[in-house]
Amino acid sequence: MAHSLIIEYLVHVLLFCAAEIACATNGFNTLCQALEQTGLDHKLDDLDSNFTVFAPSDSAFGDILYDLQIYDIYDCPTETLRELLRVHIHENEVIDKNELEGRCGDLLEMASGDKTRTVCEDNKNRIFQKGAGNSDNDKPRVVTFDIDACNGIIHVVNTVILPRYVSDCEQL
Repeated sequence: MAHSLIIEYLVHVLLFCAAEIACATNGFNTLCQALEQTGLDHKLDDLDSNFTVFAPSDSAFGDILYDLQIYDIYDCPTETLRELLRVHIHENEVIDKNELEGRCGDLLEMASGDKTRTVCEDNKNRIFQKGAGNSDNDKPRVVTFDIDACNGIIHVVNTVILPRYVSDCEQL
């Protein structure tokens, strides 16, 4: 009994927060750079907050940067980048895969104030989190679910979630 309590305590203490996970995980280098550039890494490491983060992979960022002919994430103005990242963060609630499946078709308010829509296809076998700026043909699909963080949960998306409008950075 005592061993299980010690192990549970160690797991809780050693569990990384959302930004720490992104920056410590291969495949999220661009996300980590963007979080650090905007200062959102500190927000996502806040132990007093809860987040659901839809984390774009390096290839997701690479695709949009290529389309915009931007060669480095640092070429995007910090405020524009912050606005873009905040549409990937839902605050004050941890939403796991089961809860996402239960919200098919529902809107979800993001930290930016924008709303994204949870879209389910193929009998809930494919779940997307679509921003107002994403086309129906290029919806961000959740490819990995339920990465636990000390202050929330992370879902990996294969496309950057786009708001309806982003200032500058070639109007993303």
